Amino acid sequence: MVSNKSLPDLNNANRKLLTQLPGVPKDVAYRIVNYRKRHGGFSSWADVENAIGFSHQETTILQTRASLGPRPTPISHERRIISRWRGKTDDELHNHA
Repeated sequence: MVSNKSLPDLNNANRKLLTQLPGVPKDVAYRIVNYRKRHGGFSSWADVENAIGFSHQETTILQTRASLGPRPTPISHERRIISRWRGKTDDELHNHA
């Protein structure tokens, strides 16, 4: 049996690597990468199954060819709205205290 460390991780593999897996055509690789971009990655194999439209049997086969590493930590950015009015933040413009 092959160890999980040598299998491509669906939460990190790029589209080119995914298409090299047997049974993963380009459109499925695209759906995997697109899902990761929108949702931050897969938490479980059920997520994979739902995201790419595989049957349970196809997902079971994919589990032997790929691994599912930890879901990456989403990157969050603090957003500040900067007004075009003299570079002041929205709060500074509307604070009438």
